[in-house]
Amino acid sequence: MHRIIFDKSEYRYSSAALASNGGTVVAAAVRCSQNIDKGITWGYSEIVAKVSADGGETFGNEIKIAAPPARKITAEEGNMKSAFFLNPVLLSNKSGEFVMVVTFYPESMGSEEDKLLDKRKAAYTYFDGKNMPIIYDRDGNYYIICDDGKVLDSAKNATDYTVRGFGELYSGEEYIGNIYLNGAMGKSDGHKTTFGAPLKAPKRSYIMMLKSADGVSWSEPRDITQFIQNEADGVCIETSRGSGDVSESGRLFVPLTNDKGATCIYSLDGGEIWSRNQRMPYMPMKDDGVSIVQLPTGELLALGRKWCISHDKGITWIKDKAKAAPSDAILDGEKLLAVIDSPKTGTHLLIGDVKIKGNKYKGVKFDKSSTASTGDFFPSTALARVNGGLAVLNIDPYNQQVVFNIF
Repeated sequence: MHRIIFDKSEYRYSSAALASNGGTVVAAAVRCSQNIDKGITWGYSEIVAKVSADGGETFGNEIKIAAPPARKITAEEGNMKSAFFLNPVLLSNKSGEFVMVVTFYPESMGSEEDKLLDKRKAAYTYFDGKNMPIIYDRDGNYYIICDDGKVLDSAKNATDYTVRGFGELYSGEEYIGNIYLNGAMGKSDGHKTTFGAPLKAPKRSYIMMLKSADGVSWSEPRDITQFIQNEADGVCIETSRGSGDVSESGRLFVPLTNDKGATCIYSLDGGEIWSRNQRMPYMPMKDDGVSIVQLPTGELLALGRKWCISHDKGITWIKDKAKAAPSDAILDGEKLLAVIDSPKTGTHLLIGDVKIKGNKYKGVKFDKSSTASTGDFFPSTALARVNGGLAVLNIDPYNQQVVFNIF
């Protein structure tokens, strides 16, 4: 089956995600209305999805999962007046809910121009027993956002400010702008655009989480960076362009990467609270995809341009011999399914046997004759098991179509 899921030539698709809970399939993508022909990742970008209730045979109408705040929505190359999303990772937890973890940047060019980011401003402070987000006024004074959205000044005194929804700042009941946008206060444009607030979040990457019971109705993006931040990361750490996994016990794993390498975050409660493992040694930098799979032995294997393995649920990692550099990989029993992008042989699917001896992982042996499909898969390719078949979601070479296949 070959089906075009998203097809709008005025948009550039930058990344795709796929998940199934058995009966329901969710296909998602980040689409950017800016820099269509330039291959640039920043710019106004929405997360959209389609849901199938029949195992991928048919999909419903397009759903907008999340839209970033923006002062201007345009396809002009020079427009920087928007926040944006990158690299969604989509999982189905043990309760059947869909959990999406995605990178979010306030109005900027993200890691492509990191001198525009706020490297000297802390994004969180420890208060009331936990890390709390910080926002700043133009004089550099900081304010704390509490769990209920109320804003305290640096002396922990209450103010008239509250933050609601996705970064919307209020003074009393008056809306005064979005904390993720630059610029002075202004006017909105039919609720499609908005304006910057007098108090602003530091410009850096944020890891956001969204949840859905059915793939149709989604929560607002929620910042989970305070659970997993590490000062050594600097201001840029992003969800990987690979995929995560869900263990037999229900633990969710999501890989993150930056210029210092890779790490992974995990949740024990289906996606509400997140923790962080140690950095994976030997792993690639942020421009390479990293996928995590749980092996039949319970060990975790991280696959990218290099591989490493964890024998203790991701607490520590050791180097493993890389057999390929997949843009995505999943496990099906004792078979490892990996999408490989090779300049010599093209992009194709490899099937490998996971070698186990004495209940310990001994490596992977790929059958190079097992190519299921060749074609122009975009490096952002997502895999999932759907009704006994393998579902592949990929972006075409022109970045305009997202295609769904089942083999």
